[in-house]
Amino acid sequence: MPARLFLRIVTGGVALLPWRALAPLGALLGWLAGSVLRIRRRAVVSAMTRAGIPEASRAATAMYANLGAGIFELLWLSGSRSERRAQALREHVILDDDLRTMDDVLGLDGVPLTEGDRVRAPA
Repeated sequence: MPARLFLRIVTGGVALLPWRALAPLGALLGWLAGSVLRIRRRAVVSAMTRAGIPEASRAATAMYANLGAGIFELLWLSGSRSERRAQALREHVILDDDLRTMDDVLGLDGVPLTEGDRVRAPA
């Protein structure tokens, strides 16, 4: 199976889920990566301890859960239709009050972003 087709199937499948399901799935993925497979777990806890973060092991667990949720959110955003994506961004993404429009970035109407942060797609 070509990689693009596989990615379309995964993003399309994740996009069928409700937004509220992404955080628990991300926590599960984070638990698998950080606690079961222990991917860079020792290095993460060590770095957090050196940085003076209290309860570094617990903070690392939360970090892995947040990373997992972020992965599912990106997959969801990639696979969802623009109307659903716009609604999710309005409801779940917190932006500063002084921001204006994000149209140039995501092609959405009414989602704020500062003028200096506008991104132009290559021609």
